Amino acid sequence: MGTNAIFVKAVDKSDQRPGTWHRVQTVQVGTHLEGINVYAYCPDCGRRCGLHSTHGRSHAIRGDGVVHPSMICPHAGCDYHEFVTLDGWTHGSLPMHDGET
Repeated sequence: MGTNAIFVKAVDKSDQRPGTWHRVQTVQVGTHLEGINVYAYCPDCGRRCGLHSTHGRSHAIRGDGVVHPSMICPHAGCDYHEFVTLDGWTHGSLPMHDGET
């Protein structure tokens, strides 16, 4: 791990370039919870990694876009592991949670 890697905001949800991030606002449908999902695309393997979600593992995101803990790509064969900052983050602070409802 080196210095903070800067991830740029994706143009839209179809923009899946390595090193980009996007936020998806979910809505309540049936028994699903309302929430915010934040995804980043690994700069090494290019695959999607969840940073913050209503379900599952979560990272905290500070108001200035700094993510904690560090991002570890979960995909087999990829060893990306860095501290990251989400450039263009304007969605306030999101605390870490365990995903339990």
